[in-house]
Amino acid sequence: MTVKSFVKEWVEVIRPLFPTKSIIKFKVEKYIGVIVDTNEVEPYEGGDVIFEIHWKLGNDKKRLNKRSRLIQIRIEEVAIDDCVDSNEAGLKLKEIIEVKLSTFDPDVDSPIEEWEISTSDLN
Repeated sequence: MTVKSFVKEWVEVIRPLFPTKSIIKFKVEKYIGVIVDTNEVEPYEGGDVIFEIHWKLGNDKKRLNKRSRLIQIRIEEVAIDDCVDSNEAGLKLKEIIEVKLSTFDPDVDSPIEEWEISTSDLN
């Protein structure tokens, strides 16, 4: 199993935590800071993996398309490299996100919410 394939599996593990029509993208940040859409790149060549998640709020009649704050989940490259059991790591990632979502307010005006995931979080 390649890193890319289990990262895609993680997307499916966390998807049920978010509203049904949430948009979940994932990217890779290379060492030079270039963001690459991993859906277009084969094979995974290293870098931090970034999930970006947002959804329509549907709570403002004046702004029908108002979106939630963007959640950016950055999984450090080292955490991916050190991953021993991708299924167990996916479950740990899900637990971390559940806890963070319990205090997350999607309707706050700040544009982005950043969550860092390290080796110690997943192993």
